[in-house]
Amino acid sequence: MDTIEITSEETASEKPGAEAPVTETAPSEKPAGLPEKFESVDELVKSYQELEKKLGTTSPEETPKTEKESLEIGEQAANTAGLDMDALVQEYQTDGQLSDTTYEKFEKVGITKEYVDTYIAGQEALQQRQSSEIKSTVGGDEAYSKLVTWASDNLNAAEQEAYNNAVNSGDMETVKLAVSGLQARYVSNTGSEPNLLDGKTSTPASPGYDSWAQVTAAMADPRYEKDSAYRNEVQNKLKGSNL
Repeated sequence: MDTIEITSEETASEKPGAEAPVTETAPSEKPAGLPEKFESVDELVKSYQELEKKLGTTSPEETPKTEKESLEIGEQAANTAGLDMDALVQEYQTDGQLSDTTYEKFEKVGITKEYVDTYIAGQEALQQRQSSEIKSTVGGDEAYSKLVTWASDNLNAAEQEAYNNAVNSGDMETVKLAVSGLQARYVSNTGSEPNLLDGKTSTPASPGYDSWAQVTAAMADPRYEKDSAYRNEVQNKLKGSNL
């Protein structure tokens, strides 16, 4: 989102010997840092591959859960390689790619470059989809760009920082709420919506909040995580707020 400014080692062949006693095969050593539910890196990779297939066939209701699982598997892979996910994200955002050294660390624990690149491509596609979904709530790319341009000229530094933090939080509902709040500010100050798609008008807003403390309290309500109707009510009420 725009911000304001915004495979496992093969076992050695058994040596031939006379009347070699039959013994149980010793279990392979589990890589350090591998999550408890996985016995090998192969299991971790297989889990992600299965999740990729699931992501391509999920219903809208299932999507948030599978997206969270995808991120968790990526973090588990990074931890297994002794890497920090936040540092990896920063490296990729700064350089546009991961370094050979980073790939080598993954390779050492059996996570191939192909797997890493597939995960990155999947996350980029996911982010693009989320970005489109969020921008569509205010009318699309052009309308969102107008909001951001207006915000950069009219919000103070603290407000811009708060908005950027929300947009970069990684939580879809938090981002949507922040964008809805920005749209409410825009409408309150300009008296018009920023180019709604297909000539659609905005949903009439409920009476607004009087303070950000009230907004925070509403979001802290357990219903905000579980009840989509309540979530929509909070978002509509925020649109009618003059904060």
